[in-house]
Amino acid sequence: GGGPQAISIGKNCDKFGIVVHELGHVIGFWHEHTRPDRDDHVSIIRDNIQP
Repeated sequence: GGGPQAISIGKNCDKFGIVVHELGHVIGFWHEHTRPDRDDHVSIIRDNIQP
């Protein structure tokens, strides 16, 4: 929604990158692979995926 967003950062969340990532969600960023137009921008090279 468009209302206030409460955030909580736990004691063990001491990685700057993780905090920035989660704050991105707070301000409305999505993961790239969940975008409706992802197939126009994301290519999966299955040969590069290790089982």
